[in-house]
Amino acid sequence: MTYVTCDQAREMISARVDGELESTNDARLDTHTQGCPACASYQDDAFSLRRSLRMRAVEPEPETELVVDLVGSMKGLSILRIALFVIGGTLVALNVASILSPDGGAASHLSRHDGIFGTALGIGMLAVAGKPHRAIGLVPLTSTIAVLMAIAAAADLLNGQANLLSEAEHVVEFGGLVCLWAISGGPSRIPLHVKAVTRRLPARQSSHDISRLGSHQEPAL
Repeated sequence: MTYVTCDQAREMISARVDGELESTNDARLDTHTQGCPACASYQDDAFSLRRSLRMRAVEPEPETELVVDLVGSMKGLSILRIALFVIGGTLVALNVASILSPDGGAASHLSRHDGIFGTALGIGMLAVAGKPHRAIGLVPLTSTIAVLMAIAAAADLLNGQANLLSEAEHVVEFGGLVCLWAISGGPSRIPLHVKAVTRRLPARQSSHDISRLGSHQEPAL
């Protein structure tokens, strides 16, 4: 019988674990593992890891429950989506006039830029109304805008440079922020979003463990 090295034996073990070992090599591998404790341990570990991966693969993954949990109850979500759609459309309608204004001058230029910004924000809200899972990505931007707008509006009101009516548009923006925050689930949902991204990483990592087993065990001399 041809002598089997440890490297050859471990290749055979991998094939055996996958159910691809040729019948002519079964006896050769068994003979080697009987006289090589390191390869015998490698084989035991490989089969144990294979069983654990199969058990993990058949565990039911509550995909539907996870999705519903991330975006809140479906009934409440529908109401929020409608509200966000109305708010987004309102922002677009309020700001598109500034973009199309034919007036020139520095003031008009700044107004046009504000109109573009407001229109983009409204379109983003419309996109989230259609695809609620995108809400978490827009929350940081909208929150920053809301905080800065609140500071600027308060300063303008205190200095007499604006009145409550002129700042009414910001109320619409705040309403959109509230809807976005509610759809995304708020800060309590952030760990769930992280879990949704990382929940499969351990299984992917485990798929490489069999190939690493040999590097942690010394072959018998």
